[in-house]
Amino acid sequence: MTMLMRRHYGQWDSLPPSQKFHVRVGMSTGEVVLMEGDCYGDSVNMAARLCEKAGHREVWAAASTMESGARADTVFVPMGWMDVRGKAEQQMLYQVQWIEPEAQDVVTAYDSVLPMKPEAVVQMRLRLASGGLERFFSTQEMPIFVGRSSDSEWVVLDRRVSRQHGRIDWRSGNVIYTDLSRYGTWVSFGANPATAVRRESVQLHGMGVMYFGVSPEDPTAPSTAFSVTPV
Repeated sequence: MTMLMRRHYGQWDSLPPSQKFHVRVGMSTGEVVLMEGDCYGDSVNMAARLCEKAGHREVWAAASTMESGARADTVFVPMGWMDVRGKAEQQMLYQVQWIEPEAQDVVTAYDSVLPMKPEAVVQMRLRLASGGLERFFSTQEMPIFVGRSSDSEWVVLDRRVSRQHGRIDWRSGNVIYTDLSRYGTWVSFGANPATAVRRESVQLHGMGVMYFGVSPEDPTAPSTAFSVTPV
């Protein structure tokens, strides 16, 4: 699945408009019943529900898939406990990180801010602003891709910015930014010094600034101001 996603989106810019369709995937592992050319079973239903939740360019997986002995190089990013239609209890869900690293010496790491059990969460609103442009995003609109590519939800036109530089997710009450780039992102909160984030995740809270591909020590560094407020 990761190879299919990489192949499809890797040639996105060269595809004619008629072939530019977004892909989203839901995965669950378990017994399947084949009947009259169709598939039935709890895992089939679960995969369909995860496909409903997934955004464009996303692969969502149930815990059953993560625990089933997937390939060692498959990275599962925990999304937290979520309601799934047809399930009485919340389910621990994951995203499959399919975007190929741009540099072989980069190690992917993720933070541990996710709760390990279901809990009530407060909805948030994310504001992004740069160069006179301002947009607001609800948690229902996440994930938000940030990058130079024209199909990103937040486009940053600078040659130092990767096509898909980063992704902003909503995970069980937290707004999480994950760097996907070659050269990294720097994130500052309030008046505090910026912290480098490279192939890692950081929770966005309060107000701050994200700098893409270049340290904020460079006055020309492409940047975006953000704020996270309760709804």
